[in-house]
Formats: sequence, C-alpha cells, structure tokens
Amino acid sequence: MTDTAAPTPARRSNATLAAFAASCLPYAALGLPVYVTLPEFYASHVGVPLAAVSLIFLLVRLADIVVDPLLGVVIDRTSTQWGRYRVWMGIGAPILMLSVAMLFFVSQGAGATHLAVWLVIMYLGYSISLLSQMSWASVLSTDYDQRSRIYGWWQVANIIGVLAVLLIPVVVQAMGRTYVQAVQIQGGFIVGLLPVALLITFLFTPEPRNVARLPTAAWARPWP
Repeated sequence: MTDTAAPTPARRSNATLAAFAASCLPYAALGLPVYVTLPEFYASHVGVPLAAVSLIFLLVRLADIVVDPLLGVVIDRTSTQWGRYRVWMGIGAPILMLSVAMLFFVSQGAGATHLAVWLVIMYLGYSISLLSQMSWASVLSTDYDQRSRIYGWWQVANIIGVLAVLLIPVVVQAMGRTYVQAVQIQGGFIVGLLPVALLITFLFTPEPRNVARLPTAAWARPWP
C-alpha cells in the first residue's frame, strides 16, 4: 500500500518567529495611544473641540470598511522579486512615521483639519502595514500547529508593545516631565522603533514567493 500522506511542512525556528514578531512591536505600540491618548490630547491640550475629535475618529474608522478590502486585494495581487508583504510593509513605514510625527508632535492651536488629514494618512499607512503583516503570518506555514506557534509569538510581541508604550507616560511623569512631553515621547518611541523592528523582520524572516497566476481579463485572452 502506497503512503499518500502529505509531507510535514518545515518547522520555523524560534529565532525566525521572533524576528517576524519584531514588527508587531511598533504596530501594537501605535494602536493603543491612537484610541486612548490622542482623542483626549487633542481635546484638552491642542484645543480641538471634543465633538469634532469624536466625529473625525468616527468618520476615519468608517472609511476603513471600504479601504481595507481594496488594499487587501491589491496587496494579495502583488508579486515582486522582493516579495509582496515585505514590499508593502516597506511602503507603509514612511507613511506611518511621518503621520505619527505630525500627530504626536503637534503645536497647541492646531485645528480639526490637521487632525483629520494626518489621521487619514496614518490609518492608510497602518492598514497597509497591518494587512501585509497579518497576511505574511498566514503564509509562513501551512501547518495548523506551526500557525499556532506563529500566532503565539505574534501575540506575545503585541503584549510587549502595548505594555512598553503604556509605561512611557508613567515613567516620564514620574521624572517630573509634563503630560505633553509624555505624549511626544510616545510618538518618538513609535517612530524610532518602527524602522529597527522592520529591518529585523525583513532580514531574518523568509517570505514564500507569490506564484499564483492571476486570472486574465476576457479582452486579453488569445482568440480561439
């Protein structure tokens, strides 16, 4: 009797998974301050009315319902010699770094337009980056058990990123600094960590090549 069992997929090393999880750190560190810190910061210190802040955040998040699926299609159809997810995470990085700097290092008196414009840009970069990263995680292994390990490393890195950014205001204010300085240091931490974390991920994490053939449009097919 012939053994037709599929070969067991190669096991990713802990070092590889740790390198991949490094990119989770800045993304996780960004997520919480955007939802928790920025609304209060812009309402109480920058001077944007709370109602306007709430409306801007609501509209931008609603736009993600349309934008994210479209980005997913474009990312999934990308095929380059450098990979697809690595390329898109690289594209998202400077967008995130610039927008985070503009949002966190803002002068008092900046209006609602400043918040709206840079929040849209920030969420665009965040969506590109996070969709690419999660898609990359899904192709690192086809084995169920291996994917559990990947998710485990991903989740640990997310927790570390969140805890690190939460500790910043506590430590900064304990040193006698102001709340505004604590917010700025949070932004600087994210901007500084992002390129370092992505470099580690890009250098030490393999990305399976996209060999799927895309469907050919009817007008481009050869005549019978």
